[in-house]
Amino acid sequence: DRGSNFILKLDERTLPTGFRPTTENPRVVRLTPGVMAEINFGASIGKVVRVDLNRAAFTTGADGKPALGHALDLGIRRMVPEMAGEPIIIRLAWHIPAGAGATEVAEGRALMRLAEKRIRAEWRKAGRTQLRIETVIVRAGQ
Repeated sequence: DRGSNFILKLDERTLPTGFRPTTENPRVVRLTPGVMAEINFGASIGKVVRVDLNRAAFTTGADGKPALGHALDLGIRRMVPEMAGEPIIIRLAWHIPAGAGATEVAEGRALMRLAEKRIRAEWRKAGRTQLRIETVIVRAGQ
């Protein structure tokens, strides 16, 4: 039982603008005395697709719960097959008024999760590469 596990995490903020990691982060390597170990990280400038969302993109389902609006659902079904062959980052941006409080932010995060679930479901059918989804809240005037 010689050696120990060493974990190294790449700080993504140190990458050039537009670059994203393409390998697992953090990396784990087994270190044993007298043996050299090497850890490499991959990064590339990826294609970023921004999807701007607000409350108007969603409806209330028959069960009274929020649901994707027809236009958003159709847009996701059309968008995913077009991008399925390449590594991509989808950035969901939720727009809220400048003075919005915690309730509006929480609602935005919940609705973005609905959109993310739908995108991932479509990606499982058509995607052949890794999909990364980022979410961001955008306040008016920023």
